[in-house]
Amino acid sequence: MLWTQRSIRRAQELGLDADDVADLLRSALQQGRYKNSEWCQQKPDGPWAASDVYLLTRHEWNDRAFRELPAHYYLKFALAKSGRLVLTVSCHVQT
Repeated sequence: MLWTQRSIRRAQELGLDADDVADLLRSALQQGRYKNSEWCQQKPDGPWAASDVYLLTRHEWNDRAFRELPAHYYLKFALAKSGRLVLTVSCHVQT
């Protein structure tokens, strides 16, 4: 579940749907690199979540370059209180 307005907007800009984000998170946990843990707030005066940040690099087709290039993803996510739902706080390509 995309939890913040910014994560929703960024996923839309990248053309990612919920399944794509779930695949990225799975890849980040399996092949990515843990960066740190942070407290994140959903919106001003909104709820807080203890989040983990992972960095993931994978090769993806680039239409402008007509070849595969590394894409560096920054993924920040948290588990809901139930432990069954992942709240995606941030998902974007690093430049």
